[in-house]
Amino acid sequence: MAKPQQPLRLRAAMVAAVAVVLLPMQAVAFMPQTTTSAARWTTSSTARWAEKKAADAEQVQEIELGSAGASEIMLTSEPAGVLPPPITQKPQLITFDATGTLIQLAEPVGMHYRQVLMKHTGIRLPRPDIFTDAFKEVYDAKCQASPCFGCSDSISAQDWWASVVRDTYTKVGVPSDIIDPLFPLLFDELYHEVFTGTDGWELNADTMMVLDKLKEWQETGDGPRLGVISNFDERLPKLLEALGIADYFDIIITSKECGMEKPCRQIFDIALTRLGIYERDAAVHVGNDYDTDVKGATAAGWNALYVKEPAYTNLPAQTTDTPFTVVGDLGKVLDVFGLEDPEQVIITTIHRTGNEHARW
Repeated sequence: MAKPQQPLRLRAAMVAAVAVVLLPMQAVAFMPQTTTSAARWTTSSTARWAEKKAADAEQVQEIELGSAGASEIMLTSEPAGVLPPPITQKPQLITFDATGTLIQLAEPVGMHYRQVLMKHTGIRLPRPDIFTDAFKEVYDAKCQASPCFGCSDSISAQDWWASVVRDTYTKVGVPSDIIDPLFPLLFDELYHEVFTGTDGWELNADTMMVLDKLKEWQETGDGPRLGVISNFDERLPKLLEALGIADYFDIIITSKECGMEKPCRQIFDIALTRLGIYERDAAVHVGNDYDTDVKGATAAGWNALYVKEPAYTNLPAQTTDTPFTVVGDLGKVLDVFGLEDPEQVIITTIHRTGNEHARW
């Protein structure tokens, strides 16, 4: 097949289901009764949709990148493996992971660390990627030594992060006689301004669309409660407010406030308890991390939607203990609940970014 010179655009309604059966007939049972075109269903159209999805479920969509600006789609008939159990009842709660799912870094961490230091010193500094690499090493070591932003050591998140920031600058090679006098100013700007607002973070491209649709469903009186469960510190509510999405959620739970991190099942239990929900299988968690989001949610008895970009290589195997449904991007979460927009245009060429954009 000849590779097009421009990214191939397909309507969402024509894109094959990827890697997993979305079990449409069960999904129809709890589809929202709205007056929007996406929710108007007749018996015949539902049957046709169900037949198409059943056929599409046998196909795995793989995207092969060719030259710049080109894409090629290949369909294979690989078996789907162990399928997740159907979401047989209308969800009472849908929660989302924050970082990497709803929000992402606006720039690599090292860019901000370098810019803030340069603004206050004017000295010549190493490249931003050197700061980013130093940060990753320091951050990972700190998470191992003192998990959950210091919960295990009974220290505040602010003190925990102060150690990370100082050690990052030290690892890059910035002399202590420069850092020490300026550190309160540097840290305050990074902690309270950059990474608590829109300078440091931005919304995923599909976040507003997804939340608008789910909120519309909720406001009919027949939709689920919405929430966030994130391995984050206590700044998260303020950050989500700055990004304009805090009001969409009935509950925002952070690991720091709970004293435990995903995949610990108790953090999911807290969400149910606070909202007075008693049926675990009526809750759905959406996240982009298999180890924390999928394993945590399924261990708690929840349904799990795993957001993973194509191509689907190294996809964890379905098991009876950890069943999950794969969606190719956040926008495809709407498909599971019958809220997809058939007019949505999808660009199938993958936009590749550095790992530093996907995590702290």
